Amino acid sequence: MGESHTRPRGSTRPATSVAHNARVWNHRIGGKDTYEVGRQAGDRVASIIPVIRDIARADREFLGRAVTCPAGERGVRQFLDVGPDYVEADAHDSDAILERAPGTLDFDRPVAVMTPGTLTFVLDTEVGGEDRISAMEFWNENAAPPITARGAEDVFVLLEGLNPVEPGPVSCSQGHARAGSAPVVPQYGVVAVKP
Repeated sequence: MGESHTRPRGSTRPATSVAHNARVWNHRIGGKDTYEVGRQAGDRVASIIPVIRDIARADREFLGRAVTCPAGERGVRQFLDVGPDYVEADAHDSDAILERAPGTLDFDRPVAVMTPGTLTFVLDTEVGGEDRISAMEFWNENAAPPITARGAEDVFVLLEGLNPVEPGPVSCSQGHARAGSAPVVPQYGVVAVKP
């Protein structure tokens, strides 16, 4: 670990010598599409923040709710998934993201914009909490893309001009059908509608 965080220019193959968030997350939820370097990095972060495995499971459950709400309850059939691959380009540049979408999406019809796991990869805020800082520093030295930990207030501020759908902004573990007995995790999610 600790090697270059980028894949060779023009390469479409993943860099297997560097832990990547998507494969580490897959490891945390019991998936099989992982590499040893990612399992090692993921296990090291889990030794610093043991709740990370609960966060990964809660995040996956919340994603189901985030898709079901617009698709099932609101009839939306188009989704723009602004995941970490877009972030590596520049998540601050919504125009560039939207320039890529018209070939696939019809903007005359409703579109659900999904940003799962994205805010962590936008590197522009200070963080607190010694465990979060320690885990983040380890990750940023040994994996890709780099991360910034965020709190609930960082998520809530993004809702300006939107109408949150019940239950509103909550811990990801509390935002799906089986939430009642789930432990509260320090990762937030919200489904919101543009009025």
